[in-house]
Amino acid sequence: LASSYYRLGDSDNTLSTMLLCKSDNLEGLEFKNFHKLRLNVAKDLGRRKVVVGSLVALLRDVENLVELKSMDYFSELVAQYFALDVSERTRILKEESSNQSLIAGYVTYLEVEQLYSQSKREDAFELVEWLEDEFKDSNEIQTLVIAFKSRLENFSAINPFSIGVVLPLTGRKSGFGKRALSGIDHAIREYNFKNKEVEGFSPIQLYI
Repeated sequence: LASSYYRLGDSDNTLSTMLLCKSDNLEGLEFKNFHKLRLNVAKDLGRRKVVVGSLVALLRDVENLVELKSMDYFSELVAQYFALDVSERTRILKEESSNQSLIAGYVTYLEVEQLYSQSKREDAFELVEWLEDEFKDSNEIQTLVIAFKSRLENFSAINPFSIGVVLPLTGRKSGFGKRALSGIDHAIREYNFKNKEVEGFSPIQLYI
């Protein structure tokens, strides 16, 4: 029926009919053709969430990240997915996680990276914990999770008050570098002296 509507140029009824169908009952080429048609119609109608759903379905059988990232559908999926609002993205992740597909796990990981880049580290950690538990049987996803957690631990170990300065201490411009270093050393000594009586004060240390 959807194909008949599509041949008649009736995109609205084509998509409405397809949304009533349970595509998981289809297999192989029939499944792919269904989602290719639904993808094209949804794009024509500006139905981004449906577009994302069909793109995920078309990538569901890919079993390694190298192949996944090389596919045209993947770059389109990432662009369309992150154009959705957070609530829609969360809903899609929960729906797709039940399929345990690599694409569902990897899109979740990209969401983790986005949260981390936005300095929402608690949210990122919470989501990566869910990802680790939900995709425990996927070696590639678990590898990503381990690497991400290692980054979080290393970040926590960094002193947020460390400041690095690059100065020329040898060569033609060494005079400038040594004067600058002397000024930094003097400022640190003065700051530490003025604040030494302040409760909880930790003196600044200079490492060369």
